[in-house]
Amino acid sequence: MLHYSTVVMLLPLVYLWLHQKSPLLALGFIACLMIVSIPLISQFANYIAIARYAEYGESNESSEKVGVMLFFEYLPCFFMVWYALRHKIKGQWRDILISLTVTGFFIRTIAYFITIAGRLGIHFMGLYILIIPYFVNHLKVHHKTAYILLMPFFVGYLLIRMHFYFIGYLAVDQIMPYAFFWDE
Repeated sequence: MLHYSTVVMLLPLVYLWLHQKSPLLALGFIACLMIVSIPLISQFANYIAIARYAEYGESNESSEKVGVMLFFEYLPCFFMVWYALRHKIKGQWRDILISLTVTGFFIRTIAYFITIAGRLGIHFMGLYILIIPYFVNHLKVHHKTAYILLMPFFVGYLLIRMHFYFIGYLAVDQIMPYAFFWDE
């Protein structure tokens, strides 16, 4: 009943658990994961068991270097993490924000090396669907000036992200029956 790729959501749970024990331990875990996973990338095609995705692994046309758009994609998330840490906001929302941001950033970084991993980014949409609205509401209640200044940024960012989502999804997959004005 679930897509096989949802197993990637165990990573934020592990990170959240480690982060609540020790933030340095959690960052060390992600750093070790990065160090271990990048050398194994060349072997990735050998582990794909699903025929639909085998072609992605065999024709892994990765850039093998991290692009600047990765940082643009996670800019609001990094800002929210900075804001939460600076204002000493504590609790589950902050911990979930940090966990999803760090693990989502890790998965998207891996996607620069393993093309098919780019599809895993969809699992981290909770950052944009739940946590950013929660953050915007927090700003509205507690920091009206910052809210007024940042709302155009968040709306513009949302529109740009939607544009890139549809462009990327259509360009990479080309098997979905979507037809948008982006196609032309």
